[in-house]
Parts: sequence; structure tokens; C-alpha cells
Amino acid sequence: MLGEIAKGNDPITGKRINDKNDITLGEVLEVFFEKKNLRTDTKRNYFYAVNKHFADWLSMPITSITKDMIEQRFHDLTIAPNRLGTSSHGRANNALKKLSALINFASDRFGTDDEPLIKLNPVTRLSRNRAWHRIHPRQRIILDDKLKDWYRACCSLKYSVGRDFLVFLLFSGMRFGETRRLKWSYIDFKGKL
Repeated sequence: MLGEIAKGNDPITGKRINDKNDITLGEVLEVFFEKKNLRTDTKRNYFYAVNKHFADWLSMPITSITKDMIEQRFHDLTIAPNRLGTSSHGRANNALKKLSALINFASDRFGTDDEPLIKLNPVTRLSRNRAWHRIHPRQRIILDDKLKDWYRACCSLKYSVGRDFLVFLLFSGMRFGETRRLKWSYIDFKGKL
């Protein structure tokens, strides 16, 4: 029992006895999800970014994350090839922005007015060094001479829902996310809207 207490665990309940400075990144993520009213997609993005890119930091106290660790991880994520085999500037930006939000949340949630848990978010080094990657919007479009081929390929799909979805995107000009969330109640058949 003394050994469990020395490790920071309550031997009766099996849970950690946390000093605020011992709160781990994984625990902050759990509390973040409990306290924040987030959409399902946002939760999924946070969960994926933290568990994929900071898995080795999940059991570390959040206060032990340093500026040098941040800079190194940002560099590692940038140069690691993505699924297309290119460098992943967007992935690096996204992961570190999610981590920054969690550190800010932990500092506010577990600190006091007089003494924040983390005095200075270590991710701010990226801003001070102007290290964030500039992400340019995608400019990939279907060229006019390829549009007919693309439409034929869509119409030949066996899965009718996917086929209709792609054709609807083409003819409506709506974005993927907007179209995916459409409901029949949004459509005015009389007004053709």
C-alpha cells in the first residue's frame, strides 16, 4: 500500500492522488472533454491529434512539457511524410494548436487566479519564432475538359448514395461538410429552395 501511495495512487480506489502539478496530458484531455461542450467531430479531432502525435506524452505531467520538446515535436511532425509522401505542414500546425488549447485549458482549470498552473504556454515559442507553417487553400478543381469524364465516372458508381451525393455536390456547389449534414426538413419543394 505504501508503494502505491508513493507512486501517487490511492490504494483503496486505485485512482491517482493528484497534486495539481502531477496532472497528466491524458487526464487534461479527459477533463477537457467533460467540461467543454464540443461537437462530435471536434472531439474526434482532438482525440486523434493528441493520441496519435503525443501518445508518449499522455502519462507525463502537463507541467513537464517544455519549449524544446514542443519545438522538436513540431519539427518531427513537419518532416515526417504524410499518406501522400509529402511533408505535413498542416498536420504539424493542427497537432500543436490542439496541444496549445489543452495547455491553456489546464492552466486555467487547475491553476488559481494568483498562480496559474503553467505560467507561459510552451507552444508560444512557435509563434515567437514565427515557425507556424503558412497553409495555402487548396486550388484543385476539376478542369472543364475533364468535367464530363468525372461526371460519367460518378454516374457509373454502383453505390447510389455515394453517386447521388457527388452529383449533388457538383450541381449545387455546396461544400462537403454542409451537404453531409443536410436533412429533408431543410428542403422547400414548393419554393424549390
